[in-house]
Amino acid sequence: MKQTIKSSLFITLLLGTAQPTAADNLVLHWRFDSPYEFGAIEPDASGQSVDGISTWARTRAGGGLRYAPGQGVLGGAGLLWQGEPDAHHGVRGSMRSLTTMKLGEQWTVSLWVKPSRNVDRYEDILSFVQRKENEWVSLFSLGQHGGRLRANFNLEGKSKTYQFFGTDTRLSADQWSHLLFVCGREEMRFYLNGEKASQATTTQWDPKAKFFVRLSGRTGGPHNRLYGLYDDLRIYDGSLGPDQVAHLANPQSDFYKNEKLPPVADGGLGYTAWLKEGGGSGPT
Repeated sequence: MKQTIKSSLFITLLLGTAQPTAADNLVLHWRFDSPYEFGAIEPDASGQSVDGISTWARTRAGGGLRYAPGQGVLGGAGLLWQGEPDAHHGVRGSMRSLTTMKLGEQWTVSLWVKPSRNVDRYEDILSFVQRKENEWVSLFSLGQHGGRLRANFNLEGKSKTYQFFGTDTRLSADQWSHLLFVCGREEMRFYLNGEKASQATTTQWDPKAKFFVRLSGRTGGPHNRLYGLYDDLRIYDGSLGPDQVAHLANPQSDFYKNEKLPPVADGGLGYTAWLKEGGGSGPT
């Protein structure tokens, strides 16, 4: 089992002197590599301690997202289960970060998904959310509507949706797709399996905004969830370039083969050695 150390203080002390470039600044990494089918906590492999927790929407109990060992594009995967083949709806669980985080004006999110069905609409595949007056408010979300991929921003009461690609590029069932979105100062870029679409931006991200990261839909909402497999969620505090995007979009790339990952079931000393050897860096 590949896991990170759970001590936030320990990791913070070890990483305090690191000065990564913007492109190397990996601030969240959920790998979904648990060998167990059920689990509640997803450890953050970036070393920033932004761990995830999966919950059932109705009961708030832990374990709303299953694990699928060996079924990921890079190892294991997270599974949002739809139920029996003829079931209209599946579970209403979701995974979100246990703590809030912040990002600079430019940032990148990367995620692999494998839907279990062909539909035209997915809401909140990935979202940044805040808790306000006993309800969750989305600041940013990735989804699909009418077969077109889109990114929605809701900042300071102003909503803006950016649509990318044509209606014939929808995510395909039982096929892994790599989604990568770059929020830039002058343009928004969306990459689907390495193919780029972009739009000039009229949205400026607020670096002071604190938010939770959430996967697989709105709490309690039964409709328009992406049922299927999720793998290797990464968030970078910076704008990745074309070469780095190409590395992430190719599961056979040298980046994945050579990436330094936290040791398995490590007691602490091995993690220190891993950091000294350059662990935690991003694609170059």
